Amino acid sequence: MKKHFFFILIITLTIVAGAVSWSMFLRTHDAQDTVDVFDFPMVIGEWESENIPISDNDYAVLETRNAFVRIYRKPTGEEVMLYVIYSQTNRRVAHPPEICYTGGGSTIVSKFPEKIATDAVTDGSITANRLLIDYPNYQQIMYYWFKVGNSYTASYWAGQAMIAWKNMTGQSSSSALIRLTSVVEDDDQQRAVDIIRGFAAEILPLLNQYIP
Repeated sequence: MKKHFFFILIITLTIVAGAVSWSMFLRTHDAQDTVDVFDFPMVIGEWESENIPISDNDYAVLETRNAFVRIYRKPTGEEVMLYVIYSQTNRRVAHPPEICYTGGGSTIVSKFPEKIATDAVTDGSITANRLLIDYPNYQQIMYYWFKVGNSYTASYWAGQAMIAWKNMTGQSSSSALIRLTSVVEDDDQQRAVDIIRGFAAEILPLLNQYIP
């Protein structure tokens, strides 16, 4: 009888704890981040950057001002645009960027997952989403992935599940979207891909330091 009672008690407490954790996960948080993504280096090796302004309307959509868009350039002419959005408490800030590309005259021609670099911290490969985007006058290659604490994923839903799990287990559940783009010049998509992949390899060791 006692064993039966304690078994029911444990199950009940587990359900209650799960419900409380899930409600906390779904709640909109207004707490201020203690990490400022603008501290991310503007000079990385040969790459030098400039900030691109984000409009107040875009900030409102993002639900945070802890985000930046930068163009990084090398003296040899390569250019990459880096977009980072981050929150330590609001899981909704990191959403798939395709949502923003449904209008404005752009078309997503292709999308597929691809390993982009190796994370020296976890000794594992980072898988990103690779997109080819058509604009009226040019094409663009995009790679993006999500970072939850020190974990990486190309899947939005896997990222949301990671946040829920890390919340319930008391781990860091900060959420970030990292997006890299490069314009396709002279119909040379591979060159744009190589530029992004080379830049990604340089910034990856910095992500856990500046975007924990």
